[in-house]
Amino acid sequence: MSGAISTSIGTFNSLMPIVLENEDEGVVPKLNPATGRMLTRIKDVYLYILDRGIVTTENVVEEFGITNRTAQRDLNVLEYNELITSPARGKWTTTQKKVKLPS
Repeated sequence: MSGAISTSIGTFNSLMPIVLENEDEGVVPKLNPATGRMLTRIKDVYLYILDRGIVTTENVVEEFGITNRTAQRDLNVLEYNELITSPARGKWTTTQKKVKLPS
């Protein structure tokens, strides 16, 4: 089954299978640990860009200790969800789209 994963920074379409389990309060998605780490990192990348205004892909690579390709994939997820935009090649900034931030 493929579905959407809702997080505090928007809804991400997931191509990875989600296993559903019944719990007392209803059906809860169970994420693969790697998927959970990826979503956490993507949220952190968004908050990093939000905090700094404009960042480069290289800034993201260095800050999070990830490869250029992983940074690009994370940035593409955020761009696809209209949370960031690229004003110039290799530079990123947040959009005006409203998001719920953790308190």
